[in-house]
Order: sequence, then structure tokens, then C-alpha cells
Amino acid sequence: MLICVNNVFSQYNYLLQGTIGKNPIVMAIHYKSDTDIAARYFYKSSLKDNFLSVEIDEAQNEFTISDEYFNDSTQQYVYNQKFVFTTKDFKTFKGNWTNNNMNQDVVLTAVDTTQISKKNYAHSNEGFEKFYSILRMQNVKLSKDSVTTKNKLTLQWFSDKESKINMFRIANGIADYKKLSRINKLLEAYQYQSLYAYYECANNNTKQGEYNYSLSEVFINNNTLNINASVNCSCTSGETKLTEKRLLINLLTGDIIQSSWQ
Repeated sequence: MLICVNNVFSQYNYLLQGTIGKNPIVMAIHYKSDTDIAARYFYKSSLKDNFLSVEIDEAQNEFTISDEYFNDSTQQYVYNQKFVFTTKDFKTFKGNWTNNNMNQDVVLTAVDTTQISKKNYAHSNEGFEKFYSILRMQNVKLSKDSVTTKNKLTLQWFSDKESKINMFRIANGIADYKKLSRINKLLEAYQYQSLYAYYECANNNTKQGEYNYSLSEVFINNNTLNINASVNCSCTSGETKLTEKRLLINLLTGDIIQSSWQ
């Protein structure tokens, strides 16, 4: 259920972060129109979206944000979870979160988007939504995996536990530190852009997105580094799409020759 709003609520979107109990979360409240107000949030520990509906009591500056369903047997709406919080200044929001078994305090504060670093991320979203996505990406934790050698270069591999998307950095084999750093920044950006696409697809509002990434080839000679990957995804349209992603780097200069992410 949605309540029409014509005052300060209709003038802003809200990007918030804080805690449910002791668990850190990020929440976005998105005003699209008087009849279309939605919210979603993720725990920083899991990064998976929860999609919610929004009601607003203008007189009390009170938000009720819930995931509800209609119970056929009782003929009543039932909450899977519900937030109720108020604000005095639209910067700090306090209240509680409940589900069938728990009741937790909630404290959220507005995020200053001018302080969010945008490096490494390619954005399918624009404006307000992209900052929510970036905050998710800043909580992705990469783990070191195996170390391999290819054409006299030592490659340190990194992966993300949820997506299984892996990519390497060059640990040894290029003497010029500035060039090595430039190449590794390109490899890091490639991995984060792949991760960004994965999480955006997996968290689309149908809750059924699938994004399968497979690194098909890594070719290295004295002059070039060539990476090819295949992506099989079904995100918002329900249609499965197969695409090829490529990154070609000049090892002599550290510059991109070709990238399908650009």
C-alpha cells in the first residue's frame, strides 16, 4: 500500500545506512510518483536486496516500510518484516524492525553522496540508484586464491565468495612499477565491473536474476595480455542472453587496446 505525499517527502529520495540491532545495512527509499514509492535494503554481510513497500504518515513524519503478503486462509495481510521509524530532520531515522520472531532497534542516517568514491564501477543505473549500487560494491570482499605463472608473469588470483567471479593481478614479472600498477588497476576495474553486473542482475526486482560468468581464456605474450570471458545471464526480461567480454592490454605501455566493458 502507498500513501500519496505532496510535501517534503515527494522532493527527495533517501539513501540511508545504519543498523538493525547490531547488523549494518544500506537502504534506499525511492520516490517515483505519489503512487509509486518503494524501498529496498541489503545487509552488508550478504549484499542481497530485500524489496519493500512504503507508507508515510505525513503528520508524524513516520515511515512504515514492509514486505507483506495476503494470507488466503485468514483473509488478512501478513508482514514478513516491517520497519517503523520517524525523523525530525530527515538526516537521522530511528525506530524498530520486526518479523515473526524478532524485534530490533533501527538507527539510520542519510548518506552524503558527495563522499562516495566512484572508482572501478560502470553504471547501468543513473543518479540516485547508482549510489546505492556503489555502496553495495564497496562491501564486496575479495579473497586471495591460487597463484599461477604464465609467460614468466606471476598471477595472484582473487575471487568473490557469492558470485565466484575471479580475476588475477600481476604480482611479479614486470619491472616498471608504474606500468605494473596501471595494468593491475585495469584488471581490478574489470573484475569490479563484472561483479557490478552480477549483483545488479541478481538483485533485480523480479528476485529471479541469474548471472553466470566464465573466464574462458587468458593469453599472455611479450606484448599483450588478452582476457576473454563468457556471460550467460537472465536478468529483467526473462530472456537468456549470452555475451562475450574481452579485455586486451598492451603490456609495453600498460594501456587498454580493447575492452568490451567500455
